[in-house]
Amino acid sequence: MDARTADFYREAASAGRTVHGAYIVAHCPARLLGGRRTAVDLREAARQAERPNTGWPMGLVVEHFRDPEDSTRSLPEGIRTVIGRNDVDHFDDWSLTSDGSYFLGRFFQEDTRSQEPGHVLYFDTHIWRMAEAFDHGLALYKALAVEGSRELLFELRYEGLEGRLLSSSNHRYGVGGGRATQAQVQFSGVYTLDELVADFENIVFVAARQIFSVFGFFDLQRPAFDAQVQAYRNSRVR
Repeated sequence: MDARTADFYREAASAGRTVHGAYIVAHCPARLLGGRRTAVDLREAARQAERPNTGWPMGLVVEHFRDPEDSTRSLPEGIRTVIGRNDVDHFDDWSLTSDGSYFLGRFFQEDTRSQEPGHVLYFDTHIWRMAEAFDHGLALYKALAVEGSRELLFELRYEGLEGRLLSSSNHRYGVGGGRATQAQVQFSGVYTLDELVADFENIVFVAARQIFSVFGFFDLQRPAFDAQVQAYRNSRVR
């Protein structure tokens, strides 16, 4: 994950983009997949893994890029997509390799031209994004015909957090807890595909509590978490 994360930052720098903060999702089978999958196979699996719950899904498969600087590339090890090289808000860099390893690096959507970059993190938005990270993994490995008993490694990393205020996207919730006291936090877990299906909400809750633990005295309560996950599940944007 570290090498691919460094590559994500190099890609952003080559596009002249300033990284104020990013969240990173990586998952793979604990025992990597054998066999050969073509770029066409991987692109189709990625397409099937797209979740319909948000307007800007992770692992977005683009047919026609608006910006010629953006692209999906076929590489010896798999496929890689970069979106937003000339955008002022979005920047996504995701890849899927033939052995089943997936990576996404994405700028925080809070760091847009209409807001002060590096200032806030929306807890409700990121509960949705964490739920999507695991939901996307489930869909991807089903598309790759991974058996339910196979163990999968999931990692979530948030960077550029120090000093950010935890808030909510609609500003209706009094979140409390103050500002982040460290720049980076990471969650890692190993689950079978079947375990992810059976215990999805609990797994995402543990991950969310870990990520939000750097925000002072913020204590994520289960009812607030459950409401956001249910809203994510009920949403159909695409």
